[in-house]
Amino acid sequence: MKKLILLVPVILLISLSACSENPKDKPETEKQINTPSTIHEVIVNEKMDAGTYTYINVTEKDRTYWIAVTKMEVNKGDTLFYSQSMEMKNFESQALNKTFDSILFIDKISTPDKPASIVPHPQIKPSEKTVVKAKRQKGSITIKDLFANKNSYKGKMIIVEGKVTKLNKEIMHRNWIHIQDGTNFNGDYDLLITSNDLVTVGSYVIMEGVVATDKDFGAGYKYPILVENAILIRKNK
Repeated sequence: MKKLILLVPVILLISLSACSENPKDKPETEKQINTPSTIHEVIVNEKMDAGTYTYINVTEKDRTYWIAVTKMEVNKGDTLFYSQSMEMKNFESQALNKTFDSILFIDKISTPDKPASIVPHPQIKPSEKTVVKAKRQKGSITIKDLFANKNSYKGKMIIVEGKVTKLNKEIMHRNWIHIQDGTNFNGDYDLLITSNDLVTVGSYVIMEGVVATDKDFGAGYKYPILVENAILIRKNK
């Protein structure tokens, strides 16, 4: 039996799948192709469970194809999201007694009610700079100070305040709030806050939450600093 050699160690489950499936000899023309890290939204057509994996036939726009994920509950008509994947050509599953001409092995996959580390919402980006007249409360931290000393604030509970310039509701079970307070550090003027509390764009808010640094939600959404699980202390129009 020839050994299947993974040239690019992108997804651990590929190697695990190769071992658990114990595939037969593959044709010399078999290729492994890494797909780009873009977000894909697919609809489930059918699924088959085999061992610790679920094989799913999906449709994305006008294209129908197979994907494989760590075993999960999924039904026909469900919507799934994924970003990174690896394509296997002529992949044989002995458990299913089936050879796939092409199948994508998915590392992390999301459903609307159970998001993974990908965020299928391109609008979660800094808002445009605006003029803000701060109503500074004693003890609150400015955006300038926060970015300039982010490592000192990491993991700490702080109070921030500013004008809400953008709001994205109920993404990954939380609200994504952008505020500005008229200060900036090396061009960073927009602070992202996640919260279960709902605010309105244009209002002036005071919020308290925990500082997180170098947060990576996947799919290219990385933030050098943000305030998480914040609670709304006060909101002014």
